[in-house]
Amino acid sequence: MSKLLKIEFMKIKSSLAFKVTLLVCLGLCLLSVAMYAFISNSQDTADMAAMMGMKISGYSMFMVSMTNSSDCIMLATIVICILIGSDFTARTLQTEISAGFSRTKIVLSRFISTTIILLIFIIVYSGTLLFGTSIFCGFGAEISAGLIGEMLLALFMNWFISVSMMSLYMLICFLFKSVGPSIGVTMPAMLIGTSILSVLAAIYEVAGKIYSFTPLGQMGVVGDTTLEALDYVKFFGVGIGFAAVMLVITVLTFRKSELK
Repeated sequence: MSKLLKIEFMKIKSSLAFKVTLLVCLGLCLLSVAMYAFISNSQDTADMAAMMGMKISGYSMFMVSMTNSSDCIMLATIVICILIGSDFTARTLQTEISAGFSRTKIVLSRFISTTIILLIFIIVYSGTLLFGTSIFCGFGAEISAGLIGEMLLALFMNWFISVSMMSLYMLICFLFKSVGPSIGVTMPAMLIGTSILSVLAAIYEVAGKIYSFTPLGQMGVVGDTTLEALDYVKFFGVGIGFAAVMLVITVLTFRKSELK
C-alpha cells in the first residue's frame, strides 16, 4: 500500500490538471474576496448586506465556506476524473495488478489520494477567503484558543463529510473508466442532482428526513456550535456509513471489471 500511495502522491505532484485546477480554485477565491471588499467599502451595498443579516469579515466568510464546499468538491472531482480515467486509458491499473497489488488496495490508494486532493482544495479555498477578507474587511471576531478550535473543527467536519460525498464520484470514475464520460456524469449529478434533492427535501417531510441521512444533508450542520452529542454521532455515522458503502461497491465493481 505504501508503494501505491507513493506513486499516487508523485502523480498528483506532477499532474498538470491538478495544478491548473488549483489555480482556478485560487482565482475563484480571489474574485470572492474582491467582491466582499467592494461590498464592504461601498456604503449602499454594505447597508443592504447588513439588512440581510450578512456580516462581512474574514471569520464569517470562513464559516460560510465551511457549510458549502461545492466548489471544492467540483474541482477535486474534475481532477480525480482525469487521474483515474487516465489510469484506465494508460493501462496504469493493469500494470499495478501485474505487479502484485490487489484491486482492493488499488481502490483504497485512489480513495486516500482523493481525500488529500480534496483537503488541499479546501485549505486553499477557505484559507484564501479567511486571510483575503480579513485584510480588506477585518477578521470580525476576537481571536482566542476556543475560536481557533471552533474553526479547526469546522474545517475537519467540512473535509470529512465532503470526502464521504466524493466517494460516490470516485465510484462513477471506476464505472465509466474514462475521463470524458466520468466528467460527463459527475458534473450533472453534482450540479443538477443535488439541487433536485435539496428542493424535494424542502417540499416533502419524508424526503427531508431521508435527506438528513445523506452527506449532502449533513453539510449544513458544519460550523453549528449548538450541536449535541447525538448530532455528532449522526454526522460522523452518516459520513462513515455512506463512504463505506460506496467503497465496497467500488471494490466489487473494479473486481468484476475487465481491463483492456
